[in-house]
Parts: sequence; structure tokens; C-alpha cells
Amino acid sequence: MPAAEDAASERQAVYYLRFVAGRERAWHSATPQQARADIRPVLENVRVAWQWATQNQVWPLLDDALISMMGYYISEGLLNGAIELLGQLAAHLHPSATGSIEARLLGRALAFQAALVGQRDMKTDTALELARVAVDWAQLAADPLTQSLGAFAFGFGLALAASLALLPAEEYDRISESLEQAIAFGRRVPATDSLDQHRARTVEHMCLNTLGNYLLLRGQRAEARQRYEAALALCRAMGSSLAEAQTSNSIAELLETEGSLEQALHYREKALWLHQLLAEPDSMSRTLSALCGVLTYLGDYENALQHGRAALELRQRHGLVNHFLYYRLARAAFHLGDDGQARQLVTAALAEAPLSPYTFHFRLLTGECATRSARWAEAAEALQAALALALKGTNPLAAATARRALADLALAQGDTAAALAQAEG
Repeated sequence: MPAAEDAASERQAVYYLRFVAGRERAWHSATPQQARADIRPVLENVRVAWQWATQNQVWPLLDDALISMMGYYISEGLLNGAIELLGQLAAHLHPSATGSIEARLLGRALAFQAALVGQRDMKTDTALELARVAVDWAQLAADPLTQSLGAFAFGFGLALAASLALLPAEEYDRISESLEQAIAFGRRVPATDSLDQHRARTVEHMCLNTLGNYLLLRGQRAEARQRYEAALALCRAMGSSLAEAQTSNSIAELLETEGSLEQALHYREKALWLHQLLAEPDSMSRTLSALCGVLTYLGDYENALQHGRAALELRQRHGLVNHFLYYRLARAAFHLGDDGQARQLVTAALAEAPLSPYTFHFRLLTGECATRSARWAEAAEALQAALALALKGTNPLAAATARRALADLALAQGDTAAALAQAEG
């Protein structure tokens, strides 16, 4: 009987993991929702099959199913579940031979884990450590796609750290180096391997988009636009709706920095329409959050709050961080004259993360709310805290913004001399 049960478990594992693997290309097509609709009803069977294959070290099955499996978990917003599955898989892998399937599978699993940890927690130190190990195993695997994934994971982690002001300036060049290296590795995938070729093009799109974000962070808008246009051409050639939505959001970000808000709104709305095909929680909520921001700049505060609340509901339901979304919602509420709601949102943000790259924004808005409500001592304390944070950074506009708010506070109190002192800064 045990032999018969083992044979039945093996047949089930082979069937369901091949079923998942067969849906991989759909994730990067015009109909990604079909892959999720196919997998969702049999998910419990798929989980059992994955666990059996992991415990019995059936690496070829897991290698074939890994990328599509991650596509499903991400699409449902199950980041914790995906990270747990990857951790269990990594714990069972102990590669020793160069070019082995174990090294390839471990390198790929760690690369996914690094990117997902960064996406879920914004903990760049953990993500980068996982990515470094992924790069090491990818080198042992001697496999171009695995090396491409590892290099991307490391570049993505560095770019995330830079966007959160957590990366030393002298390490910025490593971002472009890693991402360009990932593209180069991907282009070494043999032309005869159509599936890995498709995967490599997907990684190249992510690299181009991340390179654009990095260049935009450095203020190199023309170069960023070139990367975004290349990414857009690539995802359209692939027919990938989700990739096009990601790049549309990036182009909108660039347009917002140029003050082209109506054009930015067009790209944000296009991204939202594309994301609605799958309604993947993280990307969908990020797009709704971004729409909250651009609509606030355009003065459509009611619509901004509607999009921001929808984003917050999605992120809270799936356990995702909300730092900057709280600020966007609070800013929209502030402009509508609802100081109470604005203060409540800022308080929630500071409770979630007392110190984050957005703490300056929270302190500034707290001070502005208190100024408007004539709570002078509270306003002064919050704005001085915002100014101190701004002076620690490298953005002169932040310091000027804090001084302007302090000048407004002084004027509200009738102290013209103090207001002039702040203006002269």
C-alpha cells in the first residue's frame, strides 16, 4: 500500500505542477487573468503537489513550475505565502556541482525571494543579502537566465534602497552596473530555448524600467525616458499587459516631475485600466495611490480621496506597507479642509513606521494642520522637526519647504520679523 500511495502522490504532483507550468506564458500576455482563473480552483492540490516535490527533491518539476507559481501568488497578493514557499524550497536545496539543476533552482528561488521581501517590507538590507546569495548560486549554476535574475534582484534591491535614501551615494553606480549586467546575461540565453528566451525578455523589461526609475531619481530625465520607451516597445512586442501597465506608471512619474500633470493623469489611468485586467493588489494599489497624488495636484480632491481610500483598503487587506499612501490621502484631506482626517492619517503613518524616508512629509503636514487650527506650540514642534530632518538630507527644496511653513506659522501669529527670518533662511 505505501508504494501505491507514493505512486499516486507522484502522479498528482506531476499533473498539477505541469498544469501550473503550462500557464506561465499567459502571465505575460494580453490575458493574464486567464492563468489565475485556471489555477485558483485547484490551488490546494497545487500546494500539496509542491510540498511533495520539495520533500522528495523532484527538482525538474519544481524548476518548470517555479516562475508560473510565483506569478500566481503575486497576482493574488499572497506575498507572505510566496516567500514562505521559496524559503521551504531553499532549505531543501544543497547544491555542490557547477551547472546543476539544484544550483539553478536555488539561484532563481533566492532571486524571487529577494525581490518579494523588498516589495513587501521595504527592508532593503534583508533583500540585498538574499540577492547577494542568489548571485553566488547563479554563478555556480552557470546558467544565463539564473544569472540574469540574480543580477536583477541585486540591482532592484540597490535601486529600492536609493529611492528610500538608504543607499550611500558612492554605491549608486552599482545600480546601473547590476541591471545592465542582468540584461547582458539574458541576451546570452540560447535562441533554441524559446521559454527561457521569453523569460529573459521579461527580465530585460523589468531592468529597463528600473534603470529608468534610477535615472529619474538622479535627475536624468532624457535618459530615463529613453529607457522607458525601450521598455514600452519591448512589452508591446511581447504582448504583456502587466508590463505595459508598469511602464505606463513609470512614464507618468517622469511627466509629474516635469509638471505635465494632464499627460501624467492619462498614463496613470491607462495603467489602472491595464492593472484591472488582473487586479493584482500591490500594483493595483500603487496605481490607485499614484492617481490620488496626481489628482490632488490637479485640485480634484474628492476624486483623489476616493482613489486613495480604494488603495488603502487593498493594501491593508493584503498586509502591505502604506507609508506614502497615508501622506497622499492626508494631503488630499488637508486641501479639502478636513484637518482631523489629515491628522488621523499622519498619526497612522507614524504608528506604522515612526522613522521612514517619508517622516519629513508627515512632520511637515502635522505642522501645517496645527497651524491652520491655531495650535501654535504643536505646529512649531512639528515644523522644527521637519526642518531638522530636511537639513540632514541632500534636498534643498525640502529645507526651503519647511522654512516656508515656519514662515506661514509666524505670519499666522502676527510675527512678521520671525517670518522674514525664516524666508531669508
